[in-house]
Amino acid sequence: MSYRKEIQELIRIYEKRISNRSDKLLSKRESIDSLKKAFSSDKQLVLVLGAGVSIEFGVPGWDLLLQELMIGSLDMSNEQNLSNFTKHLNSIFQPSPILIGRYIANNLKKGGKKKFEFENRVRDTIYEKINKEKESLLFNQLMRYIFPEDNSSLLNSIITYNFDDILEYKIGKYSDDNGISDKKTVSIYGHDKVFGKGMIPIYHVHGFLPEKGKITEDNLIVLGETTYHNEYHDVYKWTNLVQLEKFKYFPCLFIGSSLTDPNTRRLLDIAHKQKPEKDSKFHFIIRRRQNPDEINLKKGNSLNKKELTSLAKFYDTILQDDALSLGVNTIWVNDYSDIPEILNNIII
Repeated sequence: MSYRKEIQELIRIYEKRISNRSDKLLSKRESIDSLKKAFSSDKQLVLVLGAGVSIEFGVPGWDLLLQELMIGSLDMSNEQNLSNFTKHLNSIFQPSPILIGRYIANNLKKGGKKKFEFENRVRDTIYEKINKEKESLLFNQLMRYIFPEDNSSLLNSIITYNFDDILEYKIGKYSDDNGISDKKTVSIYGHDKVFGKGMIPIYHVHGFLPEKGKITEDNLIVLGETTYHNEYHDVYKWTNLVQLEKFKYFPCLFIGSSLTDPNTRRLLDIAHKQKPEKDSKFHFIIRRRQNPDEINLKKGNSLNKKELTSLAKFYDTILQDDALSLGVNTIWVNDYSDIPEILNNIII
């Protein structure tokens, strides 16, 4: 069977499966209503922020971050075409980010390099082209959750997997611009700590690298296989306990996340299995639908528009079913620019 015919057979199987599904997939409106119900007055929401929320400010995505770190770790930044080499390395071999992260971290620790060299390199790369002043509709909506007009408590906490301090910067700027106290939130990293009543903790569970200040043991980050293994093995590590508590007892909304982080999936799976059935699917993730025009097939195996659309829906179904198995419902958007409207609809 040819490659094209294999894809067409895959589409046929998918369409048959969808037509026979007994479970009802929620529409965007139904998903929003379900989320609003989930965080009623007695259940505050937990925002879970992934790398996608920082990209609009110039923070490099994972692929670009690893490319830049690879160049630095090889100490060959003056070599011509090295950037293209690392780019092609990723595209040809598609190595695991965790594997590459381990290689880079180990390479930077060799040769008696200074302490926290890895963290300092990551910080330099993150902030090299950043623009924190950029206006963001998404972050404007996040401020409404942190500083609600009626002084209610919409949020229990924020979990972020990002190393940057963009959220803290925006909170500080919002406080200054509106003449209100900036003591509404507290950033937690390195170790858990006690905070005042009514404050919203921002848990940097993969580490925190603020743009300014000295790097210390508290700023160590999770990037690379070695640090991921530490996350798995230390069952009682505060970051694991915090995430497990939030995933088990509070409705969570994932934004800018691909839901592929292995430790996050492990903790979601544990929490999902420990919750009562009626509360087993009250988490939500906002995801962009696959664009049929962005699907790349092998040369000479092009599909027509209808087939590409079905293939895109097939992949969306895989992602949606996978998320559901972890207790996470999917709210689909056609473009990431739709997310602020979703956030607005949730609290009106």
